[in-house]
Amino acid sequence: MKETDATKRCKPFSASALGLPSVGSWIEATVLEASKKYKPWRAKIQLRGGKELSGPIEGSPPAPPQPGQRVSLEVIDIGENKIRYRWPH
Repeated sequence: MKETDATKRCKPFSASALGLPSVGSWIEATVLEASKKYKPWRAKIQLRGGKELSGPIEGSPPAPPQPGQRVSLEVIDIGENKIRYRWPH
């Protein structure tokens, strides 16, 4: 078995290299349409390149949000095409 050339190995994911917020940071996001029964609320952020990244918000909101409202959320997981948020405690 041959060792893979170091230059051809997959590099670890780096949110900062892609201009994404880091895990644990607080961001301003826009709440999307009202959640369906038994589904979490969802929110989206606008990235530098104009791309939008949306995902679910875990936990219970401190007050009932309105679609289109800007709220402060904690990033708990992020990838190149996915994100998960948490309501403030």
